[in-house]
Amino acid sequence: MKLFTAISHDTRLLPHFLAHYQQAGITDFFIAVDPRFEAAASKLKLNYNIVLYTDLDVIEAIVGGSAAVAKMRHEHQGPGEWAMVVDLDEFVEFGADIREVTNFAEQERANVVRAVMWDRFTRDGRPACFDGEGDLDSLFPIRARFIKNVMHGTDFKGVLVKGLLKAHGAHHRFEDEIVCSRELELSHYKWFDDAVERLRTAYRMVSDAAIPWAGEYARALEHYDRAGRFAWEEFGGEYIEHPLPDTVRPGRDLSTEDVDGISEALATRDANLALMRNRLHNAEAEYSHLWNEYEYYLQQCRSLKDELEAASRKGLELEPDLVAPIRAGYMLTAAEAHSLSQALLRYQKQLKELSRKSRESETKLEHIWKEYEYYLERSRQLESKLSASDEGVRERSPGSDKKL
Repeated sequence: MKLFTAISHDTRLLPHFLAHYQQAGITDFFIAVDPRFEAAASKLKLNYNIVLYTDLDVIEAIVGGSAAVAKMRHEHQGPGEWAMVVDLDEFVEFGADIREVTNFAEQERANVVRAVMWDRFTRDGRPACFDGEGDLDSLFPIRARFIKNVMHGTDFKGVLVKGLLKAHGAHHRFEDEIVCSRELELSHYKWFDDAVERLRTAYRMVSDAAIPWAGEYARALEHYDRAGRFAWEEFGGEYIEHPLPDTVRPGRDLSTEDVDGISEALATRDANLALMRNRLHNAEAEYSHLWNEYEYYLQQCRSLKDELEAASRKGLELEPDLVAPIRAGYMLTAAEAHSLSQALLRYQKQLKELSRKSRESETKLEHIWKEYEYYLERSRQLESKLSASDEGVRERSPGSDKKL
């Protein structure tokens, strides 16, 4: 199978990228590179079947363009041929040979297979120094749905495409796509030491071009600048789980490597259990606090409503009957005329005061009601979050059906 990608800023990940996809079943790599990286990419032709393009516009990929990849696909992908389309920092986790995935898609008559993007982070949440060496899983042991939960963006991409479907929005969607029900996962190795500054540059570019997802970039930068790191524990981060080594099976003596593998798998599971328990505890505390706030504002609403109704009733109360008889032909004395005038003045003053209090009470009631509705909704959200966290703990607890 063929794979198409474009490289605009560096090639540090390229050896890892090629090894990962060759192991999954890719045989031919079509790569558009900035001319600065031609030499570095060419060295890898000794071990991989690579076709390099140095005359295509790879910079526009920074703002979501796909012209370079589209050009290569047009020249090398057949009308009914499956191919991979991914960025250099996107490592799709297949769990099987690619052909098994495309065969499943064929059975559904689908022409696109999507993958959900899980950004990978260091343990302390800071961008990683990376010279191209080392194990990526060890360097980035945390994964999270950063694009969905922080950037509020589209965190899936079409990674397997049958035929020359036209891409839109950095390969998130394709014209005339029929999406396979089987969804893959994608590890997004983006957050190296220079990534934040590159994101700032990209943000300026998309803002100047009035591209809609500028807001997504802004939210990512706001999060990083506020925390001074990627606070993955705030947006659903979790430790990646390591499977047991294939060599761990009945009837075979455990080697030192087997024991290390088992220990690593159990340690990861313990870390995730502790993380989920902590989230559950925090959610319970926040839920309890918000519920108290909700009850307080509910009581405030009731009290203010009673006060408003009492004020309205008081406004309807009449002044005591006048001493003077009010009838045609009767001549008021000076004292009676003064008494009547004072009664009218008192009535006007009382009416004005009650009107002011009524408006004041209505304003208070409106404010309190909004607070009440806010905390009611937040309580419902936290109740769902609490339920989900509790479910997560049960799924990961010993004795559950989830495999190591």
